[in-house]
Amino acid sequence: MGSFSLFRCLLLFHIFLSASVALTETLGVETATDTDHRGFNVELIHCDSPRSPFYVASETPAERASKAIRRSFSRLTYFSTTLLSKTSTHHATSSSPPIFFSGLAPGTANNDYLMTINVGRPPVKRVVIADTGSGLNWVQCQPCKACYKQDYPLFDPRKSSTYRVLDCKTDLCKTVQDGPATLYGVKGQCRYNFSYGDLSVTQGELGSETFIFETAKKTTVRIPNVPLGCSYNTTRGKLAGDVAGLAGLRLDKTSLVTQIGPHVRWRFSFCLVPHTLANASSVLSFGDAARVRARGAVSFPFSQVLGPVYAVNLSKISVGKNKSVRLARRERSVVLDTGTHLTILPKRVVIKVAYYVSTILGPGNVDDPTGNSFYATRYASRRPPSFQAWRSD
Repeated sequence: MGSFSLFRCLLLFHIFLSASVALTETLGVETATDTDHRGFNVELIHCDSPRSPFYVASETPAERASKAIRRSFSRLTYFSTTLLSKTSTHHATSSSPPIFFSGLAPGTANNDYLMTINVGRPPVKRVVIADTGSGLNWVQCQPCKACYKQDYPLFDPRKSSTYRVLDCKTDLCKTVQDGPATLYGVKGQCRYNFSYGDLSVTQGELGSETFIFETAKKTTVRIPNVPLGCSYNTTRGKLAGDVAGLAGLRLDKTSLVTQIGPHVRWRFSFCLVPHTLANASSVLSFGDAARVRARGAVSFPFSQVLGPVYAVNLSKISVGKNKSVRLARRERSVVLDTGTHLTILPKRVVIKVAYYVSTILGPGNVDDPTGNSFYATRYASRRPPSFQAWRSD
């Protein structure tokens, strides 16, 4: 891949998938054909935005950065201990490559994003985490055995005319999940057991439901028969009062992007902006709205080594005009993950990059203001005029 540039908005993920879903009904303000033709955008809410349920007004930027860094290492543990160990269906062996990460969101704060969906008929609005590291859509449901407290009533599938429990003999329930998930049958119904990097766990039944998206243009798009997990047993983990569940954006057969693929020409993208921008929002785009038109945008293939996650091959990092660090072949698979703030690379690569940066900026390490030791080297806020204005933690 050669050296690369980081854009303020990362316009990625023109996805062409092989899964298919029958369109059995056309509902809502926009039909499936309309959606195919025009596409639509859904707002993503940064967890440090004042509109986020995670927002803490009293936190300093340094405190938010510290939390984001800790979350990054939690995600690293999640992928390293679960995803890689379950990629046997992708021919993983004892020589499978290690997993490294690139946090996609610019800025200095957290990197979790939320989105609003409406499910069922009549529709019920829910705020969920939009996660490229997960492959299942789920919300907490009634009757619940053990759920974390929500600020509004749990979704009751018995009151929705469009909810259907999936049979354990369906293809989706038979699918081998590549990740910390188990699908199994109980009394003919499909059940699941998911665990996450922060040690949270959710269990329930897998069904199908109508999803209604509120677009950035204040219209609605209705898509039927999307897999939805109804969780009846959930440990709190990273979830909080206003957050009802999760939208899986990974390439699993059960994920949101795979299942609505036929409606949106198998295409989606997202643009992530700093949460500190008052006049701009991050967006998740589908269909024609996902076309990348940014000047200077480039395309590159995803790596298939790590299964259904989004991973690219990073071969070299350039520092200045004359210095570069090449990654060994086993080090090149880099996961692009919305839940990871840091760019996490092999130690030897980080040491070399830090050294080359120091030859440009000169000596002058500064302490981490949070009192932690996440960064091996930090430099004072100065740079020569020739140093490009982008950052990678």
